[in-house]
Amino acid sequence: MINLRTVTGILATAVLIVAGGCASSVSTIRYANVPDYPPMSPANVQILRSEPARPHQQLGEITVAGPGNTESAAREVEEKLRTAAAGIGANAVVVVVDPLQPGNVASRKWWGAPAGAGTGRDVIGVAIRYR
Repeated sequence: MINLRTVTGILATAVLIVAGGCASSVSTIRYANVPDYPPMSPANVQILRSEPARPHQQLGEITVAGPGNTESAAREVEEKLRTAAAGIGANAVVVVVDPLQPGNVASRKWWGAPAGAGTGRDVIGVAIRYR
């Protein structure tokens, strides 16, 4: 016989598993010899899909792992990119790999990545700070 406490525990575990499945992980790799900048507000961080025209410095790469293929997932990815970039003092994130919009990204030449970099389901952006 299953008691109420067991049912509650099972339901709580199921909710955590489902909620965890919607979230994708974020990792940031800071480039060497880049100064530390104070954090910015994520609301002020731009998302760019082409090379910036303004002079800037590349601060590092931000990877959002395996987002889903929905409009809400795309918004979640952009928010995660903004938050991570703001944490290292970036003004913008240049999206260089996006499996959901492969033709709508900055060039590999600007990014400086090898031809095989950024394959799979991950979205990758380069955090920049305007000079």
